Amino acid sequence: MAGRTVEYKRRKRARLYERQGGLCFYCKRLMVLAKGGDDGRCPSDLATIEHLEPKSRGGTMSDANTVAACFWCNNDRSDGLVINQSRRVGPQARVCWQDD
Repeated sequence: MAGRTVEYKRRKRARLYERQGGLCFYCKRLMVLAKGGDDGRCPSDLATIEHLEPKSRGGTMSDANTVAACFWCNNDRSDGLVINQSRRVGPQARVCWQDD
């Protein structure tokens, strides 16, 4: 069962990535679909499944409720609502990468 869930999420993330032309929903930066390297860390530009209405607030995995977002934008948003994040959506969005 868990194997099917992983494969479902992989396919879902790929569909969202393609739908958005590979760009993060929030910061509009180009994302990647797979982790690079063998260190097991997530690159900041890794595409993730983002729920517009968070699962913790009753959101579903429907196409209407999901978008692709880079790791940092998804992580930064946490379980906030998109309407509260609207100041960051679009070309004037804040930079979502971090310097080491």
